[in-house]
Amino acid sequence: YPVPPDGRGRGYTASRVDVLLPAFAPSDYLDPLHLARMYETTLPQKEATAFAQITPRFPRALNLHYPWEVARAFACREIVDALSLPVLAVLHAPNLAGSLNPPHVHLFVFPRELNQFGFGAVDRSFASDRGHVRMHTAWQEFIGGQTPKWGKGILDGAPDPDATRRGVDFLR
Repeated sequence: YPVPPDGRGRGYTASRVDVLLPAFAPSDYLDPLHLARMYETTLPQKEATAFAQITPRFPRALNLHYPWEVARAFACREIVDALSLPVLAVLHAPNLAGSLNPPHVHLFVFPRELNQFGFGAVDRSFASDRGHVRMHTAWQEFIGGQTPKWGKGILDGAPDPDATRRGVDFLR
């Protein structure tokens, strides 16, 4: 759903927001605030991992719809379905604030398994350098299989033109 203006004359540049859950997760986790609240309140005190952020970038995007669907499909296949980790996806469209910066999608990954009973074990392999390499490789393989009708150029350079570390940022 689109994010409304902030009421102070400024519009947010988050064009769309969605929660992606494993198929068997409780439906109430579809609410982003509930998802975050439950994650934080059930996180073991000794645990330092807050979330991981993956940011696919689309420097040659022709619209907002296609990058959004590609990033969501990637997150569903490689993170939600494969690892049972929930994702908060945010389509960032800087053009909404008059910027010439290209659109990109922030995938906020909560690195704890989400099952029918709520949050479970922390996936330490995800929020690590090894996890970064795995996701970067998975992204490159994923976009390699995508061929839009108007040509592959729309995905060139993704997730980031100089993506040695910035394609997948882990924040703690």
